[in-house]
Amino acid sequence: MYKYKFNITDTTPVIGHSRPVPYSARAGVRKQIEKMMKVGILELSDSSFINCLTIVYQENKEPCICNDARRVNNVMLPDRARAPPIDETLQQFHRVKYMTSLDLITAFLQIPLEARSRKYTTFLFDTNVYQFQRIPFRTKNSLAAFVRGLRKVLGSDMSSFCACYVDDIVIFSTTFEEHLRHINLIFNKLTTAGFTINALKRKFCQPQMNFLGQVIGPEAI
Repeated sequence: MYKYKFNITDTTPVIGHSRPVPYSARAGVRKQIEKMMKVGILELSDSSFINCLTIVYQENKEPCICNDARRVNNVMLPDRARAPPIDETLQQFHRVKYMTSLDLITAFLQIPLEARSRKYTTFLFDTNVYQFQRIPFRTKNSLAAFVRGLRKVLGSDMSSFCACYVDDIVIFSTTFEEHLRHINLIFNKLTTAGFTINALKRKFCQPQMNFLGQVIGPEAI
């Protein structure tokens, strides 16, 4: 199984004092931590590194756990892997007739983090220290880790009928029968690797689609 590793240049413990979590949000944060522990995103930690816990609010007003990882980012070697240029991605959709779009839930959190790197992702809440077992948001290399992980799962042989831009995936084909075969191939690869798709944001077998701010159709972009 693919696991990402953080390359740290200075292992001197970093301690950040967390900002107080508003009382009104504490129950929601506690519930989210319990859920993330249950599904294997978080685990208890004895690390000497402590990042600042930061709470951001989602569209549904629920609190979301984030790390203020600026101090760790300062000692982390950058990974230059990136999503392909938008213009290059759009060139793949030449005369396609069928398209299916998929969205991966909580993109970075689907990539396993190598065990020795987890101690750099810690935070403190209710006297307990937690660390991520998967790639958290806001680290310098979160995007690179996701790009590498998804590329490894899908493989280079999928590029003739599958375009990826971070967590957005579009499967495209010229015939309906071919499209069903392509969908099945991509689904098999994603499910085998344990990726989870957002069922509310998927569209199947569309003749036209919005992607990266452009309208893609059989005749033109």
